[in-house]
Amino acid sequence: LQLLGRYLQQLVMESLGKAKDLNGDIVHQGLTVYGNKGSTDQHALVQQLRDGPDDCFATFVGTWESLSSDDGARDVEVEPGVTSGDYLLASMLGTRRALSAVGRRSLTIMLRRVDAFHLGVL
Repeated sequence: LQLLGRYLQQLVMESLGKAKDLNGDIVHQGLTVYGNKGSTDQHALVQQLRDGPDDCFATFVGTWESLSSDDGARDVEVEPGVTSGDYLLASMLGTRRALSAVGRRSLTIMLRRVDAFHLGVL
C-alpha cells in the first residue's frame, strides 16, 4: 500500500491530463495531484500542467551556485565538467520551456545559493 498513492497520482494526471478528447476536440481536462518526486512523477505533472486546465501556474526555484554545504555535500561530477547540479538546472529550464511553448504561465526564482539566508529572503 505504500506505493499506491504514488501510483494513483501518476495514473490520474497522465490518464486525465489531456488537451484533446477522443474526438480531437480541445478540452484541457484533468486533475492536478501533488506529493511525489522523481522523473516519472515530473512527467505526469508536466503533462497535466501542459494539457490540463489552465488554472494554475508553476513556480521554479533554482540556484546559480553549485551545491555546497557545511556537512560536506557537493554536486557530483557526472561527466567531465558537468555536475548533477547542471542536469537539475537544465531539467528546470527545459520544463519551463515546455510549459511556455503551450502558453502556460510560470514564475522562475533564481537564488545565488541555497542557504538559510537566501531561502529566508524568499
